[in-house]
Amino acid sequence: MPERRGRETATDCRATRGIFIKSEKGKERAVTPDFVKEEKSLRRRRLLKDVIQTATALVVTVAAGKWAFAYAYAERGYHSVGGEILVPVLAYLFTYYSVGILLNILEDKRRMDRKKQITPAAHKKEA
Repeated sequence: MPERRGRETATDCRATRGIFIKSEKGKERAVTPDFVKEEKSLRRRRLLKDVIQTATALVVTVAAGKWAFAYAYAERGYHSVGGEILVPVLAYLFTYYSVGILLNILEDKRRMDRKKQITPAAHKKEA
């Protein structure tokens, strides 16, 4: 039998608890119902974040594009394509990444608030 040093060895864990996967940090992690639930929740949040980022960026891009082409037509007096083509592209990139940063900040704040509620020190201060 393999020697134990503070935790079960990988072979013992596989034999007693079932399926294991490698995490992002290279450690093995058991696939439990809680883990599966957490992964599904994480995927939903990532998908929602991507949808919000893309939708917001597209709305801003359309508005910026309409404005840029109308402004260029008013200046020139005829339809042509020039530097105004960069306005929607830059608006999309700027909005997409800005919204992503904002959503990350909000998620970190929510995570910190949740940690404050869970820590025992917070419970002692309230009492």
